[in-house]
Amino acid sequence: ATFDTKKNTLTFLNISRDTIVPIRWFDSMGKEAGFYDRQINLQYTMGNGLETSCELMEETVSRLLGGIPIQDIALVLSGVEVLQEKIGPVALEVPEELHELDLIHFLESGETVLTPEQAKIFVQGRDTTVTGSNELRMYRQQMYVKALYQKTYRTIRHRPWTIFHLWELVNDYLVTDLSREEVLSL
Repeated sequence: ATFDTKKNTLTFLNISRDTIVPIRWFDSMGKEAGFYDRQINLQYTMGNGLETSCELMEETVSRLLGGIPIQDIALVLSGVEVLQEKIGPVALEVPEELHELDLIHFLESGETVLTPEQAKIFVQGRDTTVTGSNELRMYRQQMYVKALYQKTYRTIRHRPWTIFHLWELVNDYLVTDLSREEVLSL
């Protein structure tokens, strides 16, 4: 995501997990074995699942984008549920393909107010037997992040002190190389 602080706009660039790029590969002992052309999502697995994984992804995405500096903010998926519980319901259009994938959590397609559990499925779920399901999931992820950001922004505009409560709430789920002040200003 790119946040333009002058125009106050948020723009997304989705990079498919299937994009083939040179990634830093490590052997089973953690020793770097060199660069290998692999799916970009494998770069994350070369780390510890938190800070190291994010640093490796940050480096790889920067290389992919021609050296553009990247700052990372990663929110572990369970943190999304916690954040939404505090912010409140998020209304989104549930596409037919997600309804067909999960008839238990999404009884119908169309405008739905997502529970935190549905939100997790909304951003994570996909039918791996269908070609292109990752692209549909990436689209839903963008929809959700935009809706959650707008809801969070409205909450903070009406009650500015809420930002500190939100920070404390998600801090255990957050991995970032930005300072607390930088995150809060965004």
